[in-house]
Amino acid sequence: MKKTLYTALMGVFALLAFTACSKSDDDTSKYENLPNEVKSIVSFDVLKKLEASGMVINLGTTPPNIEGSYSVAPFELEFTDVPDPVYVPGYVITGYQYRFYDQKGVNVKTDYENKDIFAQEKALGKGTIISGSGNKFTVFMEVDGEHIGEATYKNLALLSGEVTPQGIKNFKYGFYMMQKDDPYEKLMPVGATRIWFDNDFLSERL
Repeated sequence: MKKTLYTALMGVFALLAFTACSKSDDDTSKYENLPNEVKSIVSFDVLKKLEASGMVINLGTTPPNIEGSYSVAPFELEFTDVPDPVYVPGYVITGYQYRFYDQKGVNVKTDYENKDIFAQEKALGKGTIISGSGNKFTVFMEVDGEHIGEATYKNLALLSGEVTPQGIKNFKYGFYMMQKDDPYEKLMPVGATRIWFDNDFLSERL
């Protein structure tokens, strides 16, 4: 009887362990439905962290055409895992202007510029990867940046939304700090995340 009970309990424990492992695997298996180019630049664990923090990731390999210029403003901070007296959820910045062009399949070029004259953040012709289906999309880009001559960094930036004739609905911008050379600790830590959204929920076409 004891042996039978022991065997039954071991079977239950094994089933629970298998179920837990399967659930853990399923947590990231959905990201297989992304273009291969995305998988080569970012791990599924990073995508999982971004999504758990509130970032929308639109899966699929048949994204909509998003070519055009858009005003994404005002930008409101939705999430941060970095303690900071200024950058807290609800903090609003001027916003960005984005231009997407030369879209071919899952490749699209991106220009962007911060509208705040003090930020001086911009890029031209940035090669990016786009995923999605229907009218919903997510753009993935690796960003190499510099902080006023004191630090350099590389982060992963994601842009998500739903393209419409009027513009992009529910635009979100999330980024994850991948690496940095930051002797004066001016930047947020490696592994940190922030997520912003257009708080009028429509990024108008220009």
